[in-house]
Amino acid sequence: MSLRVLIADDDPSVRSMLELVLGLEGFEVLTVPDGVQALRVVQDFDPDVIVLDVMMPVANGHEVARRLKAIPKLRDIPLVFCSALSSGSDTWEGWQLGADSYIAKPFDNERFIDELLRVTRQAAAVH
Repeated sequence: MSLRVLIADDDPSVRSMLELVLGLEGFEVLTVPDGVQALRVVQDFDPDVIVLDVMMPVANGHEVARRLKAIPKLRDIPLVFCSALSSGSDTWEGWQLGADSYIAKPFDNERFIDELLRVTRQAAAVH
C-alpha cells in the first residue's frame, strides 16, 4: 500500500531522513519546514496521514492541528505528532487536539512506519 504522507518538521535532517526511509518503503512523501507550509499544501497533496513536529516556527504543530481539525474535509486525516516534547502534559495536549498517535523523538524507523500504517488502517476502518 502506497501512502501519501505529509511531514511538517523544521529540522532538515529529520525531513531528509524520513523522506528517505519512507520513500524506500514506497510511500509518497512531501516534507515542509513549518506549519504554515503544511496548511498551504495539505489540500492539494491530499495526504493519507499528516506528521507534525510540535516545536516549529511560525505555526507550531498544536496550532496546525487545531486548524486542520476545524476544516471539515481535513479533520478526518490521521494526525501523528512526532516531537522531542514527550512529557505527560505534552502528549496529553496532543491527544486533546485529536492526535491518532504521538511518537517521541528520537524514534525507531520501523516503529514509526508501523504507527503510520496502524493509524491509516484504523482511519480506513472507521470511514
